[in-house]
Amino acid sequence: MKYALIFLTAAATSLAAFGAASLTGPEPAQAASGKQVRTCGGGTMILNNAEHRMLVLHNQARRNHGLRPLCIHPRLQRAARYHSRDMIQNNYFSHTSRNGQSFQQRLKRFGYPPNSCRASGVGENIAWGRGQQGWPGPIFQNWMNSSGHRANILARQFRHVGIGVAGGTYRGMNNVRMYTVDFGYCRR
Repeated sequence: MKYALIFLTAAATSLAAFGAASLTGPEPAQAASGKQVRTCGGGTMILNNAEHRMLVLHNQARRNHGLRPLCIHPRLQRAARYHSRDMIQNNYFSHTSRNGQSFQQRLKRFGYPPNSCRASGVGENIAWGRGQQGWPGPIFQNWMNSSGHRANILARQFRHVGIGVAGGTYRGMNNVRMYTVDFGYCRR
């Protein structure tokens, strides 16, 4: 199952009328510090607060649907962070990188899936928001209200995830957060 869907900003704008932030609970402090999490291989990695909150929201939704949680895969994490930073720094919003690489090619460049996989698959959700609409809760709620994005979040076969959140100025707008969530599985 491969999904490459684009989150439209109009959905973020309409979200405020429905109070979606309250549906996912209060937002964490948006400090630059982060939280240490276990990776898929048993190591640890620091996620910034927005990345960690997004991981918690994904795994709560999966648990609510009887699915196993996702674990942070370091290669997917590096790829997701790179793509979010690249989109913010270079003023674009696309699953296709500026150099023309598809998200599948980008993930392969970062070493995912590993060559040792007998079967594998990847998916990607991207989004951006400004101000409170750029917090993890509203972004996640919009994804859950979109069939393709929701399918990635709740795909039974996906076990690995990388979550990249970058903040900055995008198309002349300040206080924007750009999100990339890369999903994957590898059967050996």
